[in-house]
Amino acid sequence: MTRDRRIRLNARKEYYENKIRTLMDLSLPTKLVCLACWDAPVEREDLTTERGKRRFIKKCLKFYQKKLKEMEREARRL
Repeated sequence: MTRDRRIRLNARKEYYENKIRTLMDLSLPTKLVCLACWDAPVEREDLTTERGKRRFIKKCLKFYQKKLKEMEREARRL
């Protein structure tokens, strides 16, 4: 069971790392970045304005960084 748990943990860790990398890539269109973080349980801003989109992306980035830290702590415990 530990092996399966470690595999699932690594998959989730890669998922969050990729999400963070996508959100930090400034060359991507804002709409694409917003779509990439649509599954984050954060409050949706007014996505019709650039400011609202940037705030939404920033909240998503914080959420994914927090989740990644949790995954790393859990990996150390295994």
